Amino acid sequence: MKGNKISSFQGFLKLTKRVRKSKTNSLTTSIFSLPNELLITEVLARVAATSICDFFNLILSCKAFHQTADDNYILGHVSLDKVPVIPWRSPKQAFFLEKCKETGHPEALYREGVVQYFSFAKVGEGLNCLNSAAKVGHVGAAYVLGVILLCIDKGGDGRRLLNYVK
Repeated sequence: MKGNKISSFQGFLKLTKRVRKSKTNSLTTSIFSLPNELLITEVLARVAATSICDFFNLILSCKAFHQTADDNYILGHVSLDKVPVIPWRSPKQAFFLEKCKETGHPEALYREGVVQYFSFAKVGEGLNCLNSAAKVGHVGAAYVLGVILLCIDKGGDGRRLLNYVK
């Protein structure tokens, strides 16, 4: 009876070792088995939309993430909550905001439009950025553009944008 218990226990150990080996092998290769597009859309874009700090930490953690981080889809969805509106101190932040603006990021376009229109008095450039952001669905840009258009006697367009915001 005692020999029977030992042999069944040894069989159990062999079985668990086999299971553990197969689990560890599949876990180490699972991230590399994903297609690049899935990594871009599902991992990087979601993290970038949630937190820019986490996004930068993520692209520093893996070569595959670092290589795909400059994708237009990702830069178009980055959360700009912690990025200053006017990057006075850091040329890297200015470069990053410019890249986001080029991809059509609504918040970057909105910020650029407000700065150009109100700070630098570049009316045409500011209105173009605000208009681009409003077309993509940025509510703040639609509101600001609607108020500006009401003030410069283009009431129909201004009312239409304000009704959109409402």
